[in-house]
Amino acid sequence: MKVKRNIKQLSTVELLFELDNKRSSYPKEEIDNEIKNRNLTEAELKKAFTEKQFVTRIRSEKVNQSMTIAQMILLFIFPIGIESHNNDGGPELSSWETKDGFYRSGGYEKIAKQRFIIKLSSLLFWTIIAIAAAWYLGNR
Repeated sequence: MKVKRNIKQLSTVELLFELDNKRSSYPKEEIDNEIKNRNLTEAELKKAFTEKQFVTRIRSEKVNQSMTIAQMILLFIFPIGIESHNNDGGPELSSWETKDGFYRSGGYEKIAKQRFIIKLSSLLFWTIIAIAAAWYLGNR
């Protein structure tokens, strides 16, 4: 569970992001008042806006980033990762949940969708190969 931090603990850049966030848990007036109460100079405020724009640009690049051909081929050949995870004493998570969840939570939406589609098609392909091999060996 995410703990709500005191608004005074947030940096100016975080406050600017919260101001744009429609689902923010902080009231807009409270954020505005906190920014005004910090008595920032014009240069400091401009620096905070520049940092916010930089982070926003990086996030948008991450969303549109896609996998390389080599990554796609490797994922198709080996659709499920080797690792398994304990989930802090809870039920064991498969590599599907951890890797794709990691990419999705990190903002790599396109990569997460590509991974899902490639793994699903790969599993279908390998299942068909296994069924065909079993049928062939059974009808010898």
